Amino acid sequence: MTNILEISVQAPNPVINERSSFYAPIYFRYEGSAIGGDAFGYYIRIDCLTTGTTILDWDGPYTPQAPDVTYTISSEQNRIIDRSNKEEKKQITVAMAKNTPLEVRDNIQYIVNNRGWSD
Repeated sequence: MTNILEISVQAPNPVINERSSFYAPIYFRYEGSAIGGDAFGYYIRIDCLTTGTTILDWDGPYTPQAPDVTYTISSEQNRIIDRSNKEEKKQITVAMAKNTPLEVRDNIQYIVNNRGWSD
């Protein structure tokens, strides 16, 4: 069996405008061979830390087909939840081998600026 050593997620910019979409690269590092067949699936979660809202609750599992993949963070996921906020802090969390003794996680935080869009 393959051991997962690390999973990491990145955002292209620490600050984005509301309703912007972007690709979040996710990287996997294994001990041994491992992409595909015997690899564990990975999961994505998106939260708004400012409002305490879950935007996307553990989507997955996805099977990685390479040591790195990209996940699209949509414009809808980057909307401002509370219109009175000038900005909101969002967090993307990735997990692999979720709910097992081998579970590994990483997360990133970024700011979404309120640009005055109406819902």
